[in-house]
Amino acid sequence: PDTSYADEAQFRRGELLFTARQYPQAEMAYAAVLEPDRINPYRDRALYMQGWARFKQGRLDDALQAFFGVLDIKLGHHPGDDNLSALEGLGRAERELLEDTFRVISLSLANMEGAERIDAYIHAPVSAQTPHDARQGYAFHVYEQLGEFYLKQDRPKDAADAFNLFATRSPLDAQAPRLHSRVIDIYERAGFATLALDAKKQFVAHYGRQSDFRTASPEAWRKAQPLVQTHLTELARHHHAQAQRSKRSVDYQEAAHWYRELLASFPDDAQAAHHRFLLAELLYRSAPTPATLKRYEELVSATAEAMASMLHRDGERYVLGPPLWIAQELYDPATSMNPAYELSAWARGL
Repeated sequence: PDTSYADEAQFRRGELLFTARQYPQAEMAYAAVLEPDRINPYRDRALYMQGWARFKQGRLDDALQAFFGVLDIKLGHHPGDDNLSALEGLGRAERELLEDTFRVISLSLANMEGAERIDAYIHAPVSAQTPHDARQGYAFHVYEQLGEFYLKQDRPKDAADAFNLFATRSPLDAQAPRLHSRVIDIYERAGFATLALDAKKQFVAHYGRQSDFRTASPEAWRKAQPLVQTHLTELARHHHAQAQRSKRSVDYQEAAHWYRELLASFPDDAQAAHHRFLLAELLYRSAPTPATLKRYEELVSATAEAMASMLHRDGERYVLGPPLWIAQELYDPATSMNPAYELSAWARGL
């Protein structure tokens, strides 16, 4: 009983018993390898196979306890790493073990309560060797892998629900925008237009300029801003088009709200002037009054001044260019001046 090969012997015994479909006996053999005072190189695989022995007995809850133990060993010291394929210190065999563990966890969860069940394991007690907050650090991987599992089964709504549940339960986690954006992508690909629109509004609210996420995760907030800008633009355009069709005041106001939020969030963007123009036009169509025109007098005047500044004095006249890029692209920008098309467009705009 005191042989140095005891742990390996029990592990090999467990393998033989598992192959013989004697799952309760195999579970006990693996348990011998996993006794608290045992330190050996078989712990992670013994935990993995113990989970499978329990799975084969239909004890999914107990099986998941073992499988999460494998994640504790492999991911417990990599909190927040978002790329499983790039984890340091894992060889090919260990990566394959990790992938297989996520696969069977997803399979087990899908046969239980789905993503709703994950929280119970994330907050379950862990071993003394595992950091107390380790599972919170890799929780997003569990939700993400379950979502990917659902997608492979052609269950887009379940996948979106899994991703969205993480973003809802952990709204300040640095990975929340990543999984939230997957929800939008799934809805759009599946043709769920209304759900996609609502998800974009939630995304902007959760990760926009006035969100708590900005304070909690500044770097992750910065990375999320291109998507915030994209979704704000899409929301403004969607409601603008809807207002043009319906002519209803409530639709004009909804579109104006998203244009204002877009301009407040990204005032220095290259498209800001264009968005201000669209907002002004929208408001005037909603309320074609002198008061509306007065409100945007400064914008109109500034635009006119900017256009006028493009001209150069040439003796008794003003000219457009040079330098000037023109549509034909055949002429030298350094010497081009008063091209007919560009001059006509400039005059019409002014």
